[in-house]
Amino acid sequence: MKREIEKTYNPLFLEIINDSDHHKGHKEMEEWRGSPGGEIETHFTIILVSNCFENLSRIQRHRQFYGFLKDLVGEVSYSEIHALSLELLSPQEFEKNL
Repeated sequence: MKREIEKTYNPLFLEIINDSDHHKGHKEMEEWRGSPGGEIETHFTIILVSNCFENLSRIQRHRQFYGFLKDLVGEVSYSEIHALSLELLSPQEFEKNL
């Protein structure tokens, strides 16, 4: 996934964090995945800084990225992502937050 994000968005900064370990042991998640006690990779945070987000609203950025993600991983894998936190910033916005 990281390679495709880099190819498509040419990021100035990219961080993909697997937050799934915060949900390990939750009965509902284990039943949902069908793997009691197994590894669960369903919760992610993505911080992406790209010129592609210039002049786009937050909603437009999220729609664009979700469309990209759905095309990348396919319908089945996409539906297995339980939680996705996105921070999609332009370079200027990123610099303001430093």
